Amino acid sequence: MPDESQDIQSLIDSGRRFHQQGDHYRALLEYRKAFVLAMASANSGWMPLLYWLLGSEYRDCDEYHRAAEMLAAALAMLSGVEEKPEIIRLRASLRKTLAITLEDIYGAQKPEVLQLLEEARQEFQQLDEPEQVANICQHIGGVYLGKKRLGQADAALREGLSLACQAGDAQLESWILDDMAHLEMERGQYAMALELTERAREKALAVGDREAEGDTWVTEARVRLQMRHLEEALSAAQTALDLYTENHNRRRSITARRALAAVLMEMKRYEEAVGHLSKALRTARQLDLCQEQAHVQLALAEVELARHNVGLAREHASEARRLAHECGLDDLLDQADDLLRRCAWEERQ
Repeated sequence: MPDESQDIQSLIDSGRRFHQQGDHYRALLEYRKAFVLAMASANSGWMPLLYWLLGSEYRDCDEYHRAAEMLAAALAMLSGVEEKPEIIRLRASLRKTLAITLEDIYGAQKPEVLQLLEEARQEFQQLDEPEQVANICQHIGGVYLGKKRLGQADAALREGLSLACQAGDAQLESWILDDMAHLEMERGQYAMALELTERAREKALAVGDREAEGDTWVTEARVRLQMRHLEEALSAAQTALDLYTENHNRRRSITARRALAAVLMEMKRYEEAVGHLSKALRTARQLDLCQEQAHVQLALAEVELARHNVGLAREHASEARRLAHECGLDDLLDQADDLLRRCAWEERQ
């Protein structure tokens, strides 16, 4: 391997180590250095791989639209390329990452998300790569969870966890266990949800994944809220926000602030709830995340309705409805319509 290629591979390996630690900005810096070297090289074979790595890292650095563009471009580069195992592997990885990026922007309802994930799963199965299949199963389970199709979510997550355990991938186990905790919360099995959350956190801590650790605290906050353990829920949500802030996870900070606001609303600490939601909305707008903006607008409408500020509540609900309609978020569209009906009822009292 020429020295130039060795340098590119060394930078890629370094970026992957930073990615594994959840340090996405340092990973991105390494991939950018590799990209510059590859651009100066006569060997263009690096480009689809580097576009995937850069697109993946841009996603993790909360630049979702830029990530989607790079991932789609990389897929186009592979069109008509000979079907070698390494090409199939890269294409499957691109499909997976593009799918979850589109889900970040538009939500689980977007049809392309599940379609791309299923295509990626078939290709990884063709290559007999069970660890990658496990990761795809985790994402498919998450999509079904977002669609409230709990039986299908359960089946996908159980398959993924079994494969991850066989592979000994503690980080992947953490991600799947956290999704399984969400599933049990949806079923009302709160004790089981907390147990799964703790197991997920132990795995995250073992591999030093601070992002995944933050996810477990958000999950715990939501479960504790359902159990009416409000102080514990507030503490868990704040811990998540602190971790995300330290780790520069801007999109996830929106999730943490929504969790904090939900607890504060139950405590009738409305001003603090509005403060967190306002910050979350600014971040969602900066990142141009349609689904997150709609979620935050709905939460703001709920708070203002609780404060009997019907006019403000209607404004937030109407904006949520517009976003949900434009982005095809049918579940949020129903929530917005329900809120608007409640606003009309409140006005008549």
